[in-house]
Amino acid sequence: MAGDNNGRWAGSYEYPLDHHVYEDNVKDMILMVRQHPSLLFWCGGNELYPKHKLSEMVLMDLPSLLHQYDPGRFYITSSMSNYTQYDPDFALAPKDGPYGILLPSEFYVRNPGLTFWNGTRADQLPLSFQPEIGSVSSPSYESLQRFMSTKNLNQFPGYESPNKMGKAWSFHNYIGFITSNTTWRPQLKKPFNHIHALLNGRPANVSEYALASQIVQMQQYHCLFEGFQQFMFQYYTAVIMWKSQSPWPVLRGALYDSYLSQTGGYWGVRRALASQIHVQLNLRTFEPTVLNKGSVDYSTAKGTVLLVRVFFYALDGTLVRVEERPLSSNTVASNAVVVLNQVQWPVHVLKGDETLLVRLELSSTLQKDDATRVLASNFYWSSDPTQPIQQYTDLAVLHQNVQEWVDVSATLSTPIFSNETDLNTYTVALSLSKKASNVAMFVQMDLIDQSTGDRILPVWFSDNLICLVPGEARTLTVTTSVAIEEPRQVALRVSGWNVNRELRAMSS
Repeated sequence: MAGDNNGRWAGSYEYPLDHHVYEDNVKDMILMVRQHPSLLFWCGGNELYPKHKLSEMVLMDLPSLLHQYDPGRFYITSSMSNYTQYDPDFALAPKDGPYGILLPSEFYVRNPGLTFWNGTRADQLPLSFQPEIGSVSSPSYESLQRFMSTKNLNQFPGYESPNKMGKAWSFHNYIGFITSNTTWRPQLKKPFNHIHALLNGRPANVSEYALASQIVQMQQYHCLFEGFQQFMFQYYTAVIMWKSQSPWPVLRGALYDSYLSQTGGYWGVRRALASQIHVQLNLRTFEPTVLNKGSVDYSTAKGTVLLVRVFFYALDGTLVRVEERPLSSNTVASNAVVVLNQVQWPVHVLKGDETLLVRLELSSTLQKDDATRVLASNFYWSSDPTQPIQQYTDLAVLHQNVQEWVDVSATLSTPIFSNETDLNTYTVALSLSKKASNVAMFVQMDLIDQSTGDRILPVWFSDNLICLVPGEARTLTVTTSVAIEEPRQVALRVSGWNVNRELRAMSS
């Protein structure tokens, strides 16, 4: 039930007007989803407030139905109420949001970006379950082409001046890739445009805009979820993103578009949340952190050492620095957040404004024979964290020097078909030559139907928008539910930030 029509914003507090019809709907919904593995709790409505004005249906009848048809599961009346008169027995949270875009380091504080009505930071507001936080989103260039005319596409945000865009973008709920300069951001003298920062200026065309937007989205959602994870069990129990998808082509808050193609935000979320044991970097303090999000302790064999390695690469592939942080035990307790000592930015070998590829690996090493197994990995791109604003000029130069783009070798295996799931699964082998002049940044893979030239959707890669350093090889998988009459018509398309676009046919 939405607060939009239940009196708080519009409509009547007596809503629903026909309680019997609503009660029948509630009963059907409970019976339909009560056995679903993703059902966590029941909530009466979104942003219902104040309590004393709500109807008996919401306050009494809903809990009674749930007690009858799904006893024992948690129920709360509203997702959010009001921070000035917050009742934790009535609502999950006193405040939600924000819904814009933050500087990467700002996610690693309590209640990231959250402000009160007067613009002051709500950094001390007790808020353990954040029921709604949102961010930017934009589909890929090929998806944008499917719902916008050429004229509207070419009026992309910033096409003539930094703040100008066509009406179609507003119609599709565009939200800007811009962090505002406010009183609590003294380091920003003017609004920070993340796409322009990545490109060191305005995009040359809508294709370049769409590519940069995927990278910014990936960074935003990656940092958003890792920022909340950094303070799991200290401040937070849960966070819900608004929203993972939309029923129509939209330019905000979606991890996959209307054609089931994942946005860059999807890969940021996946990178943050994919595994029980996780390693991440606090981009505000540069402290490596190991998390065990599982319900049982994570233990390695006796005689092994758990170790976090942090690799700093220049964008030409040079390994600038490696720092190691051992854990004090070969066990990471369940629901544990282990913060390690800060790593140092390699200022002694740099000029000061470089953008580096920063990689983390959590590994277990068997002491008697030095056998090492990588348990988790992660990556970031960053300039000197002690500076007030991130510098991405190196990334822009890498993208603009087309003559120095790298070739990523790739092979696509013949598919393995599962009768049980009706899915085709391929193996993808990627590698970057040791002779490559630069790293391969944000390598994007798509499955292509060679007979039409179109993307095959939906597909599920085990990873995407990845980075490769010279001499590195990766093996991934890609699965699709699309029935392929002639498997040989499927090809793998490889592209990226500074990667030559190639179509790789299936291997024999």
